[in-house]
Amino acid sequence: MFCAGFPRRKIDSCKVMNELLNQIIDCEDSGGPLVKKINDNYFVAGIVSFGFECGTMAYASVYTNVSNYVNWIKKHTNI
Repeated sequence: MFCAGFPRRKIDSCKVMNELLNQIIDCEDSGGPLVKKINDNYFVAGIVSFGFECGTMAYASVYTNVSNYVNWIKKHTNI
């Protein structure tokens, strides 16, 4: 698991996504993706595991590290 956010802005990645999309997203979004852009491609880096008080640095969201499950994903999805 890992945490993601922007300490200088004092917000976590959930809040940043809300601002980027200019919409309100329910913070109880366990299972939601954390994506990383590399060049022009997006990759799922994490899946929301749990968090408290979405959008604050006091309680960061915690993500499952998808890279730990790549072999399992390939095996069960034929990718």
